[in-house]
Amino acid sequence: MSDFRAAPDAGPAIRLVLLLTSTLTVMAGATIAPSLPALREHFSDYPNVEYLARFVLTLPAFFVATCSPLAGYIVDRFGRRRLLIAGVALYGVAGASGAIFDSLPAILLSRALLGIAVAGVMTAATTLIGDYYAGLARTKMMAWRTTAVNGGGVVFMSLGGVLASLNWRGPFFVYLLALLLLPLIIRYLKEPPRTSTVQALNAAGAPIAPAPVPWLLIGMLYLLTFLYSWIFYVIPVQLPFYLREIGLADPGVAGMAMAVVLLSSAVVSLVYAWIQTNISLPMRYFLGFGLMALGYALVGLYADLAAVFLGMVVTGTGMGIVMPALAVSLMDAAPARLRGRVMGGNSTATFVGHFTSPLFSQPIVAAFGLGAAFQVSAALLLVVAVVATAVILRRTRTARLSAAE
Repeated sequence: MSDFRAAPDAGPAIRLVLLLTSTLTVMAGATIAPSLPALREHFSDYPNVEYLARFVLTLPAFFVATCSPLAGYIVDRFGRRRLLIAGVALYGVAGASGAIFDSLPAILLSRALLGIAVAGVMTAATTLIGDYYAGLARTKMMAWRTTAVNGGGVVFMSLGGVLASLNWRGPFFVYLLALLLLPLIIRYLKEPPRTSTVQALNAAGAPIAPAPVPWLLIGMLYLLTFLYSWIFYVIPVQLPFYLREIGLADPGVAGMAMAVVLLSSAVVSLVYAWIQTNISLPMRYFLGFGLMALGYALVGLYADLAAVFLGMVVTGTGMGIVMPALAVSLMDAAPARLRGRVMGGNSTATFVGHFTSPLFSQPIVAAFGLGAAFQVSAALLLVVAVVATAVILRRTRTARLSAAE
C-alpha cells in the first residue's frame, strides 16, 4: 500500500498553475447568470421555463455533488494529475458547447457534462494543494486559492455580463479560457511522490493503530459548507431578476454587482493569514456569517442600486473570512491517506448547496417577492453565525480541557 507525501518543490510556477486552475471551480455555473433572463425569454415556449432557466445555472452543481465522491476515490487511488487534465479539457468543451445549441435539453446536457468536469477539477486541484503545502504555507495557499476563485469570478462574471449584453449565448464562450491552462498543467504539475506506508510499531513490537479520523468535525464542516453555499447561491440565481424588477434590466449591471461581491471577498482573503493570527476561529465564523447576513439584509430591504452594491461589498467581506476558514479547517482535519475523498465530500457539500438553492429561494419569491428571498437569507445567515460560533467555541474549550488533562 502507498500514500502521498508532501512535495518539496512547490515553486512559483506550481503555485500559479494551481491558483489559475482553482478559478475554474466554484463559479463555473454562475458565469452565465447575466444571461438567464434573456435565455428564459428565448425558450419561453418550454413548459416550466421559469424553473428550467434557473437550472441551466445550477444543474452543473448537481453533477459536481454526485460525482465528487467518485473523483475523490480516483485521486486517492490512481493519482491527481490525469484526472485534472481530463477534467480541464472536458470543462472547456462542454462549457462552450452551450453557445451552439438551440435546444434547451441540449444545453442542459452540456451543463451536466460541465458539472462532471468541475467535480474532477475541483477535487484534484484542492487535493494537490494539500499535497504540496503544510502548516502556515497551506493556510496562505488556501487563502490565495479563495482570492483566485473569487478573482476569477470577477473576471468571468464581468466578462459574462458584457457578452450577455451583446447576446445571451456570449457568456458560454468564456469556458474556452480553460483550454489555455492545459499546456501549463501538463508542463508544471507533477504527480506528488508516493511513499510506501509502513505500519508503526510500539516498543513491544505491536502495531500502532493510525490516528482516528475526526468524522464528527468533518461532518460539521460539511454542514457549514452546505449552508454557506446554499444561501450564497441566492445571489446568482435571483439577483439578475431582482435588478430587472427594480428597473435595472441591463445584464451588465447584474454582472458588475456579482463581480463586486467576489472582488470584496478576494481582497479580504489576501489578508486571511493575518486574520487567522489575530482573530479566534469562533469569532472568524461569527464575523464572516454575520457580515454576510448584513449584506443580504441591505439588498432585500432597500430596493435601489446603491444598497445592492453596498450589500454586495459587505457580503463579499464576510465571504472572504468564511471561505478560507472552512477550507483550512477541513484540510487540517483530513488525513493524507483520505485527503482526496474528504475534499471530494467537501465539493459535494458545496454543490448540493448550489443545486438546491433555487428550491429554497424560488418558493419564497413566488409567495412574497424577490426582495423577501434576500431578507429570509439574511435571517438564516444570522442563525448560522450564532450556532456555528457556539458549537466551535464549545469544541475549542473541550479540546483545551483534554489537552490540560
